[in-house]
Amino acid sequence: MTYFTTTIGTAAINDSLKNLGLQNSGGDLMASILVLGKGMLGIFLFMLVFYLLIYGLEKLFTEKPGNEV
Repeated sequence: MTYFTTTIGTAAINDSLKNLGLQNSGGDLMASILVLGKGMLGIFLFMLVFYLLIYGLEKLFTEKPGNEV
């Protein structure tokens, strides 16, 4: 690990570098990926429902050939 020396706060800078190397951000990363996954799943489910609604309405209101008045 690299240690910096300055006239002001040498110990503070070195402690900050140690803490930066020791931080465990794996839980935060996994939580953010979980939120991302839930959001994407929600969007795709909404798109599926919307697609099925449009498809059903198209089938319901489409006239068959030969039924012209």
